[in-house]
Amino acid sequence: MDKVVEGVFGLDNRPFARSHTSRRHIGLDAQFAGYKPTQVAQFYNFPTGVDGTGQTIGIIELGGGYRTADLTAYFKQVGVPAPHVTAVSVDHGRNAPTTAQSADGEVMLDIEVAASVAPKARFAVYFTADSSDRDFLDALTTAVHDKINNPSVISISGAARKRRPPTAFNNNSTRRFSRRPRWASR
Repeated sequence: MDKVVEGVFGLDNRPFARSHTSRRHIGLDAQFAGYKPTQVAQFYNFPTGVDGTGQTIGIIELGGGYRTADLTAYFKQVGVPAPHVTAVSVDHGRNAPTTAQSADGEVMLDIEVAASVAPKARFAVYFTADSSDRDFLDALTTAVHDKINNPSVISISGAARKRRPPTAFNNNSTRRFSRRPRWASR
């Protein structure tokens, strides 16, 4: 059996990750304060003269959601065109926005940062129904093998494991990442 079975996932439904964003309440008419993502990109010498044209950025989210109106308002305020964003369901997960004090803050931040530095890219946001290790692996597998959106980059950010993942999880996720992606052969 040990030569065939690599891991058993989905029996443990404890949250696999949690958000590390901090939030403060601001009024609806508040103006943007702080550094814009495009300024941060300059600090890190992010390439100039590129805008994401022809690319799709996949973003894995373990819950939460976004509102198109909120994205439009944000991008208007920072002077960047609003991106084309598609929500992708993984295991019955969905774009389910609630409040900025929920996982929505992380979802919005991920989209806002990526789209600010690659405004002409398309975005596929993979939503899971929960945040277990199985949900994470299913989202990763869905994004890597998505033939409709065909992401050239997959972003997983803002979450930290609540516990050390088992060896089988590490081996399984490493193998999923290490398989030569279809876009690497271009």
